[in-house]
Amino acid sequence: MKRKYFASVVVLLLLATTYVWSTGTQEAEKEAEKITVNLLSHRFPALEFFAQALEEEAPPNVKVVGDLMPYDKYYEKAKITFAAGSSAYDIVWVNAGGMADFAAKGWILPLDDFVKKYNAKYDLSDIPPQGWDSATYNGKISEFPLYLNTMLYFYREDIFKAAGISPAETLDDYLMLAKKLTTAERYGTSMTLRRVDFLRNDFHSWLSAFGGSWFDKGYKPIFNGTEGIKAVEYMLKLKEFAPPGVLTYGNDESTVAMQQDRAAMMLQWASRCAPMDNAELSKVVNKVQWKPGPSLKPGGIPAARLAIGDGYAISAFTKQNPEIIFDLIARVGDYETMKRGAHLFFPARVSLSTDSELMGKYRWYPAVGESLDRGVLPMPVFGAYEEACEFITKRIAQALNNELGVKEALDLAAKETEEFLKERGYY
Repeated sequence: MKRKYFASVVVLLLLATTYVWSTGTQEAEKEAEKITVNLLSHRFPALEFFAQALEEEAPPNVKVVGDLMPYDKYYEKAKITFAAGSSAYDIVWVNAGGMADFAAKGWILPLDDFVKKYNAKYDLSDIPPQGWDSATYNGKISEFPLYLNTMLYFYREDIFKAAGISPAETLDDYLMLAKKLTTAERYGTSMTLRRVDFLRNDFHSWLSAFGGSWFDKGYKPIFNGTEGIKAVEYMLKLKEFAPPGVLTYGNDESTVAMQQDRAAMMLQWASRCAPMDNAELSKVVNKVQWKPGPSLKPGGIPAARLAIGDGYAISAFTKQNPEIIFDLIARVGDYETMKRGAHLFFPARVSLSTDSELMGKYRWYPAVGESLDRGVLPMPVFGAYEEACEFITKRIAQALNNELGVKEALDLAAKETEEFLKERGYY
């Protein structure tokens, strides 16, 4: 009996030891599988939501660390990091221009195989062909499109009603109202004139409304034509009725000016609509209304910019498994997550962008749809465009600061752009 008991104890001890060793090994293996995924992103409310969603939706073994900052700082950091071949970031937010720039340089990975593999799991066909087209460079899908964004005409409905005036339909109306609404209490309008991205947004908006374009089909600059000159001259006139610091204003500063009752109207992204009704930050809750930007003639192309290719790309230098990263991105691009954040952006999914519940719940959705129907225009998308904008906006800023004449500034920008694109092999 004693021998049998001793033998049983030995067996139990061996089993227990094996279990402890096995469990410890499994835990060690589980620990070894843990990875950190680093995100580099522009910052505004919609992107803060997606960054948070990446953390919340990540599997237990994946830790997400976000690095969010204003556009100009983000773009500079992305270029420096990628040019060095650094693996510091695994996911990078991109707009259509940035995607083309980074893809052309081999800095981000093609995603076609992952899109095909995960189509059924995440219902990726709910993202329309235009969304995937905008995410494609040189025939390869290079980002996961998350949302559509367009600039809208923000205006203080209460002030307009009190004054017995209607929001602007035309460019002449808008300029007249900017002057009329400039008082000791507030400015008639706000603008976003800080280089690079913000200034080109404003220029693109007015250039489009005047009927102009940046380039012809052969990539030759035409932004210095009659329409471009009219656009900058218009911006100079409008600047007289905007806060004195607008040459340093980005989207944040202009949004705050509207929230703090320092401007009666402005052009701004639809993703900035919800903050107008944030009682913790805004003095104008339920006082702001939206519509498509003014146009040269009633019902024409609105003064605005369309962003249809904003989303996440995967760094070509990541040391993590790209498939794990794609799955993580797809989780925040699924139906439920997009619906949860739909107050901050216009979802890239057809099922949500046409959702009657959302259309009724978010007051600015109809204005987004009307702006799209009116033919709001996106910016050019090709590899060298982002870099070209650095010196194009430099010359426009000089014109707005009265350092150069408008035609002189635009002609100089066109000359520099043509020389740059010729060096890049575009001609």
